[in-house]
Amino acid sequence: MPGITITGKLSSKPSGLTWSAVRVHDDRQLVVKIVRVSEVTEAHARAVDLMGVVGPIDHEHLVHQRDAVALADGTLALVFDQVSGGSLAAVLGARGSLTPGETITTVAPLFGALADLHAAGIVHGGLAPENVLYTEDGKPQHSDLGAAGAGERSVQNLPDAGTRARAGQDDPGAARGTSGTRNHPADE
Repeated sequence: MPGITITGKLSSKPSGLTWSAVRVHDDRQLVVKIVRVSEVTEAHARAVDLMGVVGPIDHEHLVHQRDAVALADGTLALVFDQVSGGSLAAVLGARGSLTPGETITTVAPLFGALADLHAAGIVHGGLAPENVLYTEDGKPQHSDLGAAGAGERSVQNLPDAGTRARAGQDDPGAARGTSGTRNHPADE
C-alpha cells in the first residue's frame, strides 16, 4: 500500500492477517488488517462502504480507522491507528477480573461509543474483551469495527459506491444518513 511500510506480523487468524505498520510521511504507528472477501469487486465495494460510513465517525473510545483499500488479490486492507496499552482480554487473562471501579471506567465509555455508532445507523455485535484495547494512559477503545463490518455489512444508499476508485475520496459526510445492516435496520 502506498505510503505505508509494514513492520511486522501481529497475528494470523482464520479471518485474516494483522500487521504492524508505519505511515511514511509522519511515522504514525498503524495496524493493517487483511480481511478476506470473495472477489476484488466486492473488496472495492466494501472499502467504499466502510470509509463512507465508519471513516467519518470520530469518538475517543473507538480506534480510528484511517483507510480501507481493496487489494488486487481480492482482499481488503483495513488501516487503523495502533493502540499500544494492551487488551481487556490480556488483563482478564492475567488477573481474572476487573475491580468494580475498573469495570465502570472501562464499560461506560464503550457504551458511549456504541451509542454514537447506533446514532449513525451502525449496529455492531463484536464487543468482546479482545476488541477492547487500552491506550498507554488507560483509556479503553473499541477496535475491530471495520473488520467485523467487512465480512457482514450491507450498507445501503451510499452515493456512487460502484464508481469510486478508492475509499475515502468522496465527501465522507455524505453517507452519515445511512442506517442499519442487512439483518438489523436502525431505529427510525
